[in-house]
Amino acid sequence: MASLLAFLAVRFNIAPNLNEIIIGSLMPLVPGLAITNSLRDIIAGDLVSGSAKFIEAFLIAVGIAIGSASILSILINHYGGMSI
Repeated sequence: MASLLAFLAVRFNIAPNLNEIIIGSLMPLVPGLAITNSLRDIIAGDLVSGSAKFIEAFLIAVGIAIGSASILSILINHYGGMSI
């Protein structure tokens, strides 16, 4: 949704830069605390819990990236060349 709104804002000249809008809207969704907690668990010796938390955080980050990239690729291919 953030990528779609950012694309439309740039397309209708409401905002100047697509990258800044997307990065700013997706940063709160990045699972930084989950990655930190997983590494803390691994260092403390709880390998199963740390690995599970790390995999969960990694999959969340991959899901965010795939969702944003897929919307952008669809919109850019449909509406033509827009420099990102």
